[in-house]
This record gives sequence, structure tokens and C-alpha cells, in this order.
Amino acid sequence: MRRSLSSPLTLVWKFVVPTVFIVGTCYVIVVQCLDTFKNRDGTPLSYGELCLSLAFCAGISAWVVWYTNRLKRVQVDDRALYVSNYWSEICIPLPEVCDVSESTGDRRYFSVTIRLRTMSAFGQRIVFLPRFRLYWSGLHPVVRELQALCERARGEKGVARAD
Repeated sequence: MRRSLSSPLTLVWKFVVPTVFIVGTCYVIVVQCLDTFKNRDGTPLSYGELCLSLAFCAGISAWVVWYTNRLKRVQVDDRALYVSNYWSEICIPLPEVCDVSESTGDRRYFSVTIRLRTMSAFGQRIVFLPRFRLYWSGLHPVVRELQALCERARGEKGVARAD
């Protein structure tokens, strides 16, 4: 039976947040072009100031789109990972997982990275936001669970080959 490992907020992070940043950047561009932003003395911003602020807004929006585009929805059962980008879904056998790790930083907002032995349709690295769980030390429970499932699957695969 499949269980979801991804946060329900993945959909929001993947589609709503980038849309808000892109719309915000477009708003800033339009407002700047209409000379609404002015210096403290009331004069319009110079061409250099406009270009710098537009480049900054576009850079932040590009980073947000890049970061959120790589987020995937991950489900698991005893044999495989089911990875989706909300348009398509792939099945990855658990023995194909090479490593599972969590990002460092603020524990409230972190991601889990799954590294694969071979290239998949989504690449060799699958990144997802896990469901929120309280824990006090060590690895996030999702990371420990995935590591244990993968070790067990590799062990069963080795036993099956020996027979």
C-alpha cells in the first residue's frame, strides 16, 4: 500500500509560490515603467537604478522557479518509490536508491534528497519536502524510514540472487 512521504504543501511550493514571485516581479516592472517609484527627493529613478532593481527582482524570481521546479511528490511502498512532478509519475525500485539525505539549515523548512544509482526520467537526484513531524535529534524520521526500506530491499535483492 502506498504512503505519501511528501508534504501536502508541495503543491503550494511548486505552483503557487513561483506564480506569486513572477506576478510580483511583473508588478514591480510595470510600476517602475510608470515612474511610480521615485527617489527621496521626488525625482524618478535613473536608468541604472531601474535596471539594477529589475535584475534583482528577475534574479530572485528565477531562483525561486529553479528551486521549486525540482520539488517532487514522493510516495513509497515496500518495493518502490513513486515519484511525480504532478504531470507524470515514475516508479523507482528501492534497490536503485543509492543515498537518502536531508538538507541542513532550518529544520522546519528542509528538503530530502534521494540519489539514484542510474538516471531516471527526473534525473539522478529526487528532491522533496517531507511531511512535518516533530523530532528532537538525529535524522528526520522520513530519512530514517527510507534508508531502512532501501537497505531491506537491497538485502532481499541479494538473497534472491544467491538462490
